[in-house]
Amino acid sequence: MSAGEYLLALLAIITGLAITDMATSLHGLLVNRRFIRWDWLALAAAALVLVVIANSWGVSYRAFNAETIDHPLWYFLLALASIIPLYLAARAALPDEIEPGQDLDLAAHYASNSRYFWAAIALATLLYLVQVSIDHGVEWTMRECWPTLLYLVAMVPLIVWQARSLHRVLLPALGILLCATALPSRMLGP
Repeated sequence: MSAGEYLLALLAIITGLAITDMATSLHGLLVNRRFIRWDWLALAAAALVLVVIANSWGVSYRAFNAETIDHPLWYFLLALASIIPLYLAARAALPDEIEPGQDLDLAAHYASNSRYFWAAIALATLLYLVQVSIDHGVEWTMRECWPTLLYLVAMVPLIVWQARSLHRVLLPALGILLCATALPSRMLGP
């Protein structure tokens, strides 16, 4: 196995754990659905992080699947560091502990975790952009990764302000931007 394949295996384990945690939390919500006050914003945030994780896996696969990858250790640590915040965001997206028979408000869960959630996704995005800039240069990154830069900038108000009305507008906009630009070939190499 090449070094890139070992890193891909490690990233697959981390993303698999993130997706498993989200599926487990969703299962807990569905089993206790009579006691849940549902909120589309919390569910949309969970869906968004799931799409981000899937997109990051595709980007990682294309970046590290070459047989002749010879990066220094710090480069692999940077790749690993960029996926860990996505795992943390996945853990924060939906509640983990759901007491059977106890009421749970998903809007309150989102409100209490949204800063942490968006900061984790923003950090993962920033670390990805740093990695791309190392690979291709800052000028190339600014020119070719502008949707990702826009995505990062749009997350700042979500971290800073907790106004639900702002989140109702920006979260769907980020989802549309992400889905419209996910895995474009221009972001994966010159």
